[in-house]
Amino acid sequence: MKKGFFLILILLFCSYIIEAKTDSVLTINKADYLYTEYIGNQLSIFKIKKNITPVFIQNNDTEIGLIDDKDGYTNIREQQNSSSKIISIIKENEYFFYNKSTNSNWFLVKDLHGNVGFVYKNRIKKMNSDKLYSLSINKIISTNESYSINSITEEKTKDTIVRLEDLDSFFDFEYQDTSFNYDEIKLVHKDKSSVVFKKEDISVHISKTSFDVSNHKIGYNEKYNNIVESIDGKEFYGADGNLPNMKYSAFEIVQNNILFKIPKEKTEDLYEPNFGLTSVYSTKDGRIIIVMHNSDGAGAYSVLFIIKNGVLLKKHVFILF
Repeated sequence: MKKGFFLILILLFCSYIIEAKTDSVLTINKADYLYTEYIGNQLSIFKIKKNITPVFIQNNDTEIGLIDDKDGYTNIREQQNSSSKIISIIKENEYFFYNKSTNSNWFLVKDLHGNVGFVYKNRIKKMNSDKLYSLSINKIISTNESYSINSITEEKTKDTIVRLEDLDSFFDFEYQDTSFNYDEIKLVHKDKSSVVFKKEDISVHISKTSFDVSNHKIGYNEKYNNIVESIDGKEFYGADGNLPNMKYSAFEIVQNNILFKIPKEKTEDLYEPNFGLTSVYSTKDGRIIIVMHNSDGAGAYSVLFIIKNGVLLKKHVFILF
C-alpha cells in the first residue's frame, strides 16, 4: 500500500515538473519543431513550421564561400539530405554565406538572392575573407511614393558580399543604411574631444581638436573670394565652402598590444567629426573597420577605414549628397 502511495506521489511530482517546464519554456504544436543554433556561447531557439527552411543567422562566424563542383553548380536543398526538395542552385563564381556545422555534413547557406537551405560541405570552398566583405543593406519600402501617413511601410534587409577593390564603387552607389555584418566594438568612453571603443584585445581611440586657421594655407575661389576651395593645397571634406571648426587630431588603434596610428596624411582632409555617428567593427580574422558620418550640415560625407595588423588596407571617402 505504501509503495503504491509513494508511486502516485512521484507521478504527480513529475507531472507538475513537466507542466511547469511547458508553461515556462514554449508550447510546441505537433506541426512545429524547434531549430536551435549557438551564436558564440548563446543558445538561440526558433519555432519553425515543419518542412520550412531554418532561419539563417548572420554572425561573426559566418563564412563566405564559392561552390566546388565539377558540374559548375550545386543545389540548395530544403533539408539535410540529397533527396530533399531543391530550393535553388548556386552557380560557379557566385558568392554565398554559410555557417559550419559540428554535427552534420550539411552546412546551412544563404545565397545573395536570400535563398536559405543546405549544401553538402564538400561542395563548399572557403574564400579569402581579407578580400571579401559582408554587408547589410536596409531599405524602407512604401506602398505610397508620397510616404503619407496612410501608406504602409516595410523594412527590407538584404545581405550582400563586396570585394575589397569594389568597396569604393559600392559605397558611392549604395551608402544609405548600410552596415557591416561583423561584431560591433562597444563605445566605452565619449567626451567633447575623444571617443574610445574597446573589445578584449582591441581598442580604438579617436580624438579631435579645434581648427586653427593660422596653421593652414587656405585656398579661395577665384570668382567668389569668400568660398573656401582648398586647405593646404588639398580638397577637403566636411565644410561646404566654409572654414571648418573641428578636425581629427589622432587615430590610435591597439591590437594584440601593438599600437598603430593612422598616418596624418590620411586624415588631414577630414573635418567636422561626428562622434555620435561613428561605428567600429571587428572580424574574427583581425580586421578592424571604422565607419564615420561627418558634416557641418551641408558638407555631409562618410569615410571608411579598414586596418589589419598595423596596415591600412583601405580608406574611402564618399559624399552623401
